[in-house]
Amino acid sequence: MYNCINCNAAFKSSINYCVICGEKQNNIPITVTSFSDNTGCPKCGNPKSNFDNFCWHCGWYVKDNRCPREFIQKASHTNDHPYYWRLDLPNLPIDVIEYWEYFVFEMRHNNPVEVMERCVSAINYIDSQGQLVDLTTFSVDQVYLASIELLAFDQYTKAYFQQVVRAFWEKLKQKGIRVLYILDNSITPERLVAVHAVFQLSGFAFLTPNFKGMTIEHETLLGMIQDYLEEGENLIYVEPDASVNYLNEVINLGKKSKGYVHAIRSEAPIRGSKFTVF
Repeated sequence: MYNCINCNAAFKSSINYCVICGEKQNNIPITVTSFSDNTGCPKCGNPKSNFDNFCWHCGWYVKDNRCPREFIQKASHTNDHPYYWRLDLPNLPIDVIEYWEYFVFEMRHNNPVEVMERCVSAINYIDSQGQLVDLTTFSVDQVYLASIELLAFDQYTKAYFQQVVRAFWEKLKQKGIRVLYILDNSITPERLVAVHAVFQLSGFAFLTPNFKGMTIEHETLLGMIQDYLEEGENLIYVEPDASVNYLNEVINLGKKSKGYVHAIRSEAPIRGSKFTVF
C-alpha cells in the first residue's frame, strides 16, 4: 500500500492515480496493471510506454483484457493520432452511463466540451414510454460499479459525472422517476469516499450510518431518509459493514414513497452480478 502524495489516501501500488483526488503518483513505478517501457503491450507487443492503461496500437485495455467497450479502434501508429473517435456514440441515452469510460477517455484526448455536449444531447431522447423503471435501476447500479472500478478521479472524470450523469438523472426526474438505491456491501473507508464522491457529483443525496469519523444515530438517520424522500431527491443509502442493520426500515420507508424506483444490491460489485428491485 502507498499513500497519495496529494491527499494521503491509501491505495495499491498497481494504481498510479489516487482514486480519491486523481493525483498522479509519479513516485510510484507502474506495474502489471499498465504498460511500461520494459514490457510494452502484453497483447500486441507495442513497446510504447503507459498511456492511461490503453495500448496506443491495438486498444487493449489492461483492467479486464479488453478494449473499453470495444469502442476505441486502432488508427495510425503515431502518438499524434492514435485513435479513431466514435463520433456516432452515444446512440441511446443509456450509452452515457454504460460506456462512461470511453467518453471520459475521449474527453482526455479530444475536445471535452464537445464530448459532453454530444452525451447530453443523447439524454434528451429519454421518453416517458417503455422501460423507464428498468433503465433507472440498471443505470444506478452501473454508476455504483463505476465508483468501485474507478482508477483515476481526475478533472475529466469529475466533469463527466457532474455534467453528463447528473443531467441523465435530472431528465428522469422530469419524467417523474426518482430512485432509492440501497447498498448492503462491504466497502473499505477509502472506496466509500469514492462512492460518495461519484454519487454526489451525479446529483444524489448520500447517507450512511458512519462516514469520515461521524456517526448518525438511528432515529436521526431514518428521519433524514424520510426528509430526502419527501423532497423527491434521488438517494443512495449505504451499510458498508455489519455494525448496524437498518435495511428493513429503510426499505419500508422507500415502499411508502410515491414516484420512487427502489433497488438494493447485496451481491459483490462485479460485472454480471445481480441487484434486486423491490
